[in-house]
Amino acid sequence: MAFKRSPVRSWSAPPIFVSLLEEGLYTQIRLAVTSGTIVVSGVSHDLTVPSTEVKIPVDFEVMKGGATKILLDFDAEESIHVIGTGSGKSMLTPVIHVESVSF
Repeated sequence: MAFKRSPVRSWSAPPIFVSLLEEGLYTQIRLAVTSGTIVVSGVSHDLTVPSTEVKIPVDFEVMKGGATKILLDFDAEESIHVIGTGSGKSMLTPVIHVESVSF
């Protein structure tokens, strides 16, 4: 199974996650991933998720009264793996790249 990774484009979509954090320096983002689905030829298939926590190393600062924007890129080609030949099962081990951090 092959996926094509699209280059990051400059576009203004609404954020998918917003959180209030205390001011300070941070070195990591943690995401909870509890399930996944892939659509192949119009048919949905559940993905096995071996770990529900994704740790993304990134250094960033949250300043008092300020906003920090972090752009992440989910790499589908590196994240979805077929389990055994012909089994029809796939596993999700999310690979997420930090594209940018801005203040």
